[in-house]
Amino acid sequence: MFLFFTIINLVFLTLFLILRSLDQLPSPPPFFTSPSPPKTNIIKDCSTTDDILAIEYITLNPDPPIRGHVLNIKAAGNLNETIDQGSYVDVLVRLGLVQLYKGKLDFCKEIEQNFKLKCPLKKGMHKVDSDVNVPKEIPMGKYTVDAQAYTKNGRRIACLKAETVFKP
Repeated sequence: MFLFFTIINLVFLTLFLILRSLDQLPSPPPFFTSPSPPKTNIIKDCSTTDDILAIEYITLNPDPPIRGHVLNIKAAGNLNETIDQGSYVDVLVRLGLVQLYKGKLDFCKEIEQNFKLKCPLKKGMHKVDSDVNVPKEIPMGKYTVDAQAYTKNGRRIACLKAETVFKP
């Protein structure tokens, strides 16, 4: 059960750090007009231009994450509309070919519990820079995570896919 919650927390961390408003920007910062920061190979943005969140970048350090170490996540994106109560995330987590979890989670409840944020999340540009401890107890293996966030009306907010291997 610990493994399940660790993986789910890593998924939510990635998705919600993008939305977490550490610095509400009135206009695009300089890095949006210069060459973009490198993107991680672990997390893929499977969103489309029709989605509410336009992700500019996601970087991890170290990339890939290492068990028992601090993981720094930097991300930036633009919400094209406000996210309200009733939003949810469809999540699928696998270890190799074994499905560990498939379900729907309350978006607003998760960000409140994990990040002390409350819905509604306001429209606009957001960037984040946060550190997370990766538990050393995560079992070795290849993990894949698919997460798609939706509004209460079923409009997709974002789509993220993650794949990493935790080594000894």
